Amino acid sequence: MKVSLWARWKAFARVAARVQSNIIFTILYFLVFLPLALLRRPFAGQFGGHADGWLERQPAPRDLPAARRQF
Repeated sequence: MKVSLWARWKAFARVAARVQSNIIFTILYFLVFLPLALLRRPFAGQFGGHADGWLERQPAPRDLPAARRQF
């Protein structure tokens, strides 16, 4: 059975799109997100955040009245 030219083109385009998206997102990660994260880390404590990213929380009460007023 002959495969049409259009079907072969769609198969090629699907593979090309996957390769291009991987390349574009890798470049985006290394040029935008990684530098921003590295710049944010030393200054995280100065702007109200925590250097490790975690906040201290009090444990929630484990009784029925507290469970009824969740919100």
